[in-house]
Amino acid sequence: MIPNESKESKLQLLCGFLPARSLDKLYNFADCAGLHLILGLNGLQRNPDNSWNTSSTLSLLKYGAGKKYNISWELGNEPNAYRSMVGRAVNSTQLAQDYAKLRTLLQSVRYYNRAHLYGPNAGRPRKNAVLLLDG
Repeated sequence: MIPNESKESKLQLLCGFLPARSLDKLYNFADCAGLHLILGLNGLQRNPDNSWNTSSTLSLLKYGAGKKYNISWELGNEPNAYRSMVGRAVNSTQLAQDYAKLRTLLQSVRYYNRAHLYGPNAGRPRKNAVLLLDG
């Protein structure tokens, strides 16, 4: 082991932050409990043009497919709250483009080409949720 190298840095990371071992444990827990896993991808990872940054998503999809994990997917959580959370809004047109991009990625990985895609999830809808849906 290299001095000052943490155990975490030696783990395979998915999506830039999720250790593969953590996904394995999460999936196995859901499977043992008889639950179906719906994994939410980080919708706040944005490119300068405000489009969704997919740079690490494909590695996650390929990893899950290699393990034959039956996962459904969601992009982001409560996009109507992004402005208050990080000071950046995503309008409905951009969100629709992001979901289309995720569907294309899912279709590019044979195991997930028919996977369920859920969302967007909007908690405590208020007037901003209506604006999000209206575009």
